[in-house]
Amino acid sequence: MGICLSDFEESCKVIASIMDNLILEIFDERIKLAIHTVEKAMMFYNNFLEKQARYQQETAQQRAAEKDWIDHQRQQLREVEQYIEAVIGH
Repeated sequence: MGICLSDFEESCKVIASIMDNLILEIFDERIKLAIHTVEKAMMFYNNFLEKQARYQQETAQQRAAEKDWIDHQRQQLREVEQYIEAVIGH
């Protein structure tokens, strides 16, 4: 075939090394992604617990004021949405 056994063995070693590095990189990226995902989940959960603790400490008046603020924000978003739809519709 025009290739000696030592050259063939050397190419097998090179290919095996490339494959090993590729596999290690894939696993490394997957591990980083998994760690990042777990960190995000932990941050979300911690944030949720903080909000829950804050909510439990709020008075009824504070909750009502917050609800009113949220309702106002929703109304403003509806108005912006209607404006955008009107602009796009023309």
